Amino acid sequence: MGSTPPSCIISMSSSGAGNIIMAIERIKYEPTYITNKFEFYYDSYDDENRYSNYEFDYVREGVEYMIIYTTSKEEIYMDVIRNEAMVKVENPTIFDQYSIIQNSSRELYLKSYILVLTDIMRKKGSVIRYFAKSKLDKYDRIFEINKLDYNSEANFYDTVSLIWQLKGSKENILMKNEGSLELAEGPLPGIQNFLDPLEFYEEEMTPYEEIQEKLGRLQTGY
Repeated sequence: MGSTPPSCIISMSSSGAGNIIMAIERIKYEPTYITNKFEFYYDSYDDENRYSNYEFDYVREGVEYMIIYTTSKEEIYMDVIRNEAMVKVENPTIFDQYSIIQNSSRELYLKSYILVLTDIMRKKGSVIRYFAKSKLDKYDRIFEINKLDYNSEANFYDTVSLIWQLKGSKENILMKNEGSLELAEGPLPGIQNFLDPLEFYEEEMTPYEEIQEKLGRLQTGY
């Protein structure tokens, strides 16, 4: 109970040492595991997803986590909310802690992105959107990401890109976006239920309606 069977192989980049291939034997998340104060710490990284320093970033008390067991009998502790690996503190010296963080394997963690449409995008008629889902998230949460993150090597995630129609009749937009979602459902299951195919849809006015709107503005002064 509360664990998964062998499911995937994960490739993690290691500084100066190429890639480390880890086969997951099982993932255990029940009973619920909760962190204690100063029990774990994160690796620190900046907003551009580049590790910039090696100061401690202790995990706060009360964070839910799961344990990943690899076929090589290693244990990996993973923050369920941040989808970020944690290192367990075992009373090493400050120098040892600094060395552990410097030499530990580093994985890219993707951040949620909110697409803001511009007039140029709307005039073009369509836009490419990017989405991701962590392979280690037991809740299978999908979120939108930017193009830079989509093109990065984030091995803990399943990702997909799709063409999102913005311009045309309601029926045409609905048909094209439903088609895009159907294609994206294969690599990223659940995305059909995650997105509204009419998201960003704006009803186009007929020439007559445009004239009426302009006349109304002239009469009201707005």
